[in-house]
Amino acid sequence: MTNNLTKQELAISFKEINQKSDTFIVRFLFAHVAFSLFLATFYDTWLLAISVGSLSLISWYLIKLTLPNTQLHQYVASMFFGVYVGLFIYQMHGLFEMHFFAFIASAILITYQNWKLQVPLILFVGLHHGAFAYAQFIGTQEVYFTQLEYMDLQTFIFHISLAVTVVTICGFWAHNLRIATIQNAIKSKELESSNSKLESSLSEIQVAHSELDKERKEVKYLYNQSEAVFDNVDEGIFLLNKDFTISDVYSKQMEQIFEQKEIANQEFINFMRPRLVTRDLEALQMYIKHLFDKNIETDVLAQLNPVELIEIFHYDEQGIAHSKHIKIVFSRVFEGEDIRNILVTVIDETETVQLEMKVKEAELKNKQETEQMLSILRIEPDLLMDFLVTAEETLESISLRYEMDSKRDFNELINFTFNTIHNLKGNASLIDLQLITEKFHDLENSLSKLKTKNVVGNDFLNILYEISEISILLSNIKALLNRVINISTQFSQKQMDTDDRLAEALERGAKRISADVGKKVRFEFANEKHIQIPEKFKLDIKDISIQLIRNSIIHGIETPDVRVANNKPEEALIRLSLNPSEKGDNLHFKYKDDGQGLDLKKILHQAVEKGMVDKESVKGFEAKDILKLLFKDGFSTSESVTEHSGRGHGLSLVNSLTKKHNGKLNISFKKGKSFELDFIFPVNTPELAIVA
Repeated sequence: MTNNLTKQELAISFKEINQKSDTFIVRFLFAHVAFSLFLATFYDTWLLAISVGSLSLISWYLIKLTLPNTQLHQYVASMFFGVYVGLFIYQMHGLFEMHFFAFIASAILITYQNWKLQVPLILFVGLHHGAFAYAQFIGTQEVYFTQLEYMDLQTFIFHISLAVTVVTICGFWAHNLRIATIQNAIKSKELESSNSKLESSLSEIQVAHSELDKERKEVKYLYNQSEAVFDNVDEGIFLLNKDFTISDVYSKQMEQIFEQKEIANQEFINFMRPRLVTRDLEALQMYIKHLFDKNIETDVLAQLNPVELIEIFHYDEQGIAHSKHIKIVFSRVFEGEDIRNILVTVIDETETVQLEMKVKEAELKNKQETEQMLSILRIEPDLLMDFLVTAEETLESISLRYEMDSKRDFNELINFTFNTIHNLKGNASLIDLQLITEKFHDLENSLSKLKTKNVVGNDFLNILYEISEISILLSNIKALLNRVINISTQFSQKQMDTDDRLAEALERGAKRISADVGKKVRFEFANEKHIQIPEKFKLDIKDISIQLIRNSIIHGIETPDVRVANNKPEEALIRLSLNPSEKGDNLHFKYKDDGQGLDLKKILHQAVEKGMVDKESVKGFEAKDILKLLFKDGFSTSESVTEHSGRGHGLSLVNSLTKKHNGKLNISFKKGKSFELDFIFPVNTPELAIVA
């Protein structure tokens, strides 16, 4: 900002401002001294008032006289304004209104137009507030910060934050005023320079005038040659007159570009009206009004051109619309100092634009195929194929439910769709299919927005459209998988047990999620009885496991440093185990982590904050009532929504999947040590096969 001004010029620009500001500031220093003497009458603080008042005035004048060419006295004034804030608070024994003098001082300092002067003030006020507040509340005698008997940390932080905010705003105003002063000085300097150049230009104009007669003789010859040029150029060229009509002479290429004969003498806007959409036409209409305005710089005008590259339309004999992409450039033609005409150049850029679009489409397609290929290569083929088949069938079920739902209960349909997509996202995340995980996460966002409004048919059709796009993407990945690997050979050569694949997938998912959030987790799957999970439970046990693992890693398991501080190993343990009941009529699916357990007070607080229960009803809540809140739809302790948390549907989905099989779940925990869920699924004895 000061590149065009020397230090001497800059000093001259601020000399008068600093002189007026010094007068203004010293008056306020005297006013502060007088006010401190007035306050001394309340609690007999005369000695302190006289001492600080004398010191502030002597310091200011001494530095001002001995170092007249520095700004040190300004910083001294800033510091003493902070001192007076502390003095006034002390003199009035912590009267709250005395704190306002910090804001008055900050506003006064703006007059110097130097934001840095706010720093000594806020530093002193901050140190004073921190020290005196602490001293007062630990019981130190004759230390006054507030008349309150107690101020919690939150209130103190708000107090200081507001003070910092006011000082920051005042600093911002001072900085803006300084910039404005510098800009005015630069403009004044430029104006003086321009006047000098103008005088020089006048002499040059006189020389140029003598040559003008010679040039006029050449004009007629050049005009005769212009028609020949206009007939052979590859661009559309014409002159725009001051009444915005197209000139008599224009290049033949104009008729080819616009596919129209007899273009001359047409009003330009009317000529373009049937060829442009309303938005572009309005922009062009506003723009051309400024073409003949000499007050607008030519370079600025060129940057504002709304039709530099634009799409135009024309209709054939059958009334079918066709489009072209053209570039229109406007150049001023001067006659002396006046703008005589506007030279308009029109270039057909249709082929170039189409080529660019093809290149972008090819790049996008190549990028998508590359992402899909990378997704395939890093995932086990059998796991990927299982997911693709299940996901396609599940997405198809959403469309079928929409078609079969004659009542069109869209709110219920939205909830069903959200839970389904949330479950699919967990499965995609489990096998590290990041591309699909992101697509499902975006779809969740769309569904979350719909939950807040009265949904109609068109809203859900948009959701079905997004689902259709994901289905196409899944089909493409499936096709690529079939091209990369022979599926039948793969499955015949590697017959991994389904339950083993489940354990392997859950272990890999736990490692990925824990790595994402910077935690260390070891996963164990115990099936000591070698139970073969009944087919009807397999998918839902996997879904339950995914939700619980994600929930533990995000909410339950501590970071390594916290675990070490609590005498725990850095690496947390998540354990799944399968056991039959003694009678063999139930399957026990136990989940446990050695994290921090549950904080019932925090859970209850979050539920009240989110409006899931009211303050009055929770007074009689027991532990079991609080635990039930965990499984409510929409409950989450996360502050924000991420790929892994924040929706509040994880445990709600677990509860739904358990009820689906008439199962029961028991929850237990040790605060700071562990969290455990025992799922009991009723089965017929023949179904619960034990493999030797």
